[in-house]
Amino acid sequence: MVRRNESNAIISKKVARRQQKQYEWERFKKRIKGADKELLQKQLGRCLGRVFLYAFLLVIAIYFASYVKNQFFENTEAGVLPASSLVYSGSSQDDVASLNSGELANSSDKGLIKSSKVLVVVDPGHGGRDPGTCYDPEKLYEKDIVLDMSFKLKAYLEEEGIEVLMTRTTDVELDESVVEDLAKRVAIANSRNATVFVSVHVNSEKDKSFKGTQVFYCGTEPINGLSSARFSEIMRDEFDENNKIPYDGRGKKDFKVLRETNMPAVLIETAFISNSRDRELLKSQDFRNEIMKSSAKGVIRAIQEMGAKKINDQWTID
Repeated sequence: MVRRNESNAIISKKVARRQQKQYEWERFKKRIKGADKELLQKQLGRCLGRVFLYAFLLVIAIYFASYVKNQFFENTEAGVLPASSLVYSGSSQDDVASLNSGELANSSDKGLIKSSKVLVVVDPGHGGRDPGTCYDPEKLYEKDIVLDMSFKLKAYLEEEGIEVLMTRTTDVELDESVVEDLAKRVAIANSRNATVFVSVHVNSEKDKSFKGTQVFYCGTEPINGLSSARFSEIMRDEFDENNKIPYDGRGKKDFKVLRETNMPAVLIETAFISNSRDRELLKSQDFRNEIMKSSAKGVIRAIQEMGAKKINDQWTID
């Protein structure tokens, strides 16, 4: 009996130890689970923090990209206009200097040309630190091409007795801010009550199959009987008639120099520097001469529709 009692006692102790171990094991598992949950919560908190941080940085990046686009890529037709670089046929040096002395009034009067004397503003796009579009392997820059073309256009118009004002005549820039640069181009044309405005550019696209000459306008309000839309149609017809010009179409664009000028205005994208065929044309003096001759014809037709007449070698609008 004693032995049986001793045996039962031993068994009870073993059961108790087993139960104690089981109880400790269960407590250990609970602690592990609690630790895992706490760790998971910490990791989740860190992940959420990173998500919010990345979202904030993304918003900042989008805002900055939008700012850069508005500041530097809105129709980047930059070019400097120091007094010494202006060409205004028949103007005095004082007249030229006044354009850079803060007297660049942005007239709000539209619909009627105040001055009866015809004046064409020719705007070579870009300049200085802004090369425009380019083809680096051959050091071919838009700013140089369009300056040469603009001189040709000026010469053809002056041969017909038309006064011309160029926004730049050297490789210079007007302002560190492209937006301000464009505003001053607009102000030059508006402050002189120009009859028409022609901006000359070179095009480019990632898709190298794009090619041809394009004409853009913005305004549709007639000024002395001619709208910018109609002006672009006239230019289109002249380009289309010249089989040496690969005319590709016209369209409406909200470019600053087209939107804010107070006279009929067009922007000519002469050819695509990104296209191999067009690039060869852009390097050709023959092509440059042809497209500017047609441009000059278009300008003359446009001012004639506005009522301009040549009297005693001088073009005026009645």
